[in-house]
Amino acid sequence: MSSIGRNQLCPCGSGKKYKYCHIDKPLDLGASMSELNHLKNEVLKNIRGHVEIYDTRDMLSHFPNHKELIQKMYQAIDRVSELPLERNPEHIPGTQIFNRVHSSALGNIQFAWSVPILESFIKSHDLSLQDFKVAELMNFIDPSVLVKDRLQHAASNNEPVYVIEYQAIELERWAVDGNHRIAARFAKDKESKIKGYCFSEELHMKAIMYDFMRVAYAIRANIVKAFGYRDNKKLPTLLPMD
Repeated sequence: MSSIGRNQLCPCGSGKKYKYCHIDKPLDLGASMSELNHLKNEVLKNIRGHVEIYDTRDMLSHFPNHKELIQKMYQAIDRVSELPLERNPEHIPGTQIFNRVHSSALGNIQFAWSVPILESFIKSHDLSLQDFKVAELMNFIDPSVLVKDRLQHAASNNEPVYVIEYQAIELERWAVDGNHRIAARFAKDKESKIKGYCFSEELHMKAIMYDFMRVAYAIRANIVKAFGYRDNKKLPTLLPMD
């Protein structure tokens, strides 16, 4: 998964490069309903393609009740595709959103998180500050989205960063708020640490901006969990796909 590059096509479906389209505008505010519906169709088409590959190639046959799991994935895609576009009701319009694209040869999948919703979880779920190694977080930052003028200010910004647990081949940690702070500290001292909060998958999914993105995230994560399962391991906890 990577941040949207300035020269990549904008995920809203306009056909323009991201830097000429929604780079400074959250998708929920800057995109028209038709653009968001186009994005929804693209995301669901691509996540269906992921499921079909694992289904037709029988790549999850080692996972208990794999046929039932795959059927539930198809049903979840069909169900959300028929529903009207629904934005996370907890998000406050005009506040910060973090967009990322899961890049794949099977088709890219756009995700977006409401930063204020994540912030509200810190108190409601009694989260504790943690120390993160900036070198590890830097592995998941796309330099093309960093703005040089912001890095100087970020170097003196001591606000904690927000990090989500993201299910890639292995469980990884991605910064959804604080990328410039991480990059600035890394440039100054590669061995340094930065304070932040970590949000589990089950928690940060509740901050995903749109229902179709949440379903796509759960399906993609469950595919990875099921594919990585082995008989001698404990069954993974799958994410809800509703």
